[in-house]
Amino acid sequence: MQMGVMQMQQSSQSWLKQAKADLETARVDMEAKRHYASVFFSQQAVEKSLKAAYISLKHKDPPKTHDLDRLAEMIGKDQDFQRSVGILNEEESTTRYPDATGGIPAEQFTQEDAERYLKKASDIVSQVEEWVLDNK
Repeated sequence: MQMGVMQMQQSSQSWLKQAKADLETARVDMEAKRHYASVFFSQQAVEKSLKAAYISLKHKDPPKTHDLDRLAEMIGKDQDFQRSVGILNEEESTTRYPDATGGIPAEQFTQEDAERYLKKASDIVSQVEEWVLDNK
């Protein structure tokens, strides 16, 4: 559905604000040693920031998908960027479902995993925020 300019900016900003809140949740979870939850919220932050970019660039509602590769492709970013988001793509399910990794997610992720994914997510959200601000 096409959006008006003001509605599009508000919607994009809402998605971006939630992405930043998810980054903060990932940080808090990492500090509390809930590594799987930190990785999950890092993935969620990237997903929501990509949806903010989609709204900002396409002026319509984002697709209902968790596929970060698809979202990155749909907003027209280069292969390097698509590869960088792809690192977090599978974590949407591996952090939640025991049958996705052959183990309990709460026991599968380490401090190093949480740190690596949080850093990657923070970098991506910052980059997307620049695109959204540039596209106002």
